[in-house]
Amino acid sequence: MIKHGMGWLPDYPDFRDYTEETEEIKTILKSSKSAKSGRLSLK
Repeated sequence: MIKHGMGWLPDYPDFRDYTEETEEIKTILKSSKSAKSGRLSLK
């Protein structure tokens, strides 16, 4: 017997899902010395 799925795949996380207000990002920014000093570079 062959099983057929629904064909639906969940979305991958998108970088736009994470903002400065996201709890995970808040904890990273709090612990980051470069973010505290204002010398964060996005290069």
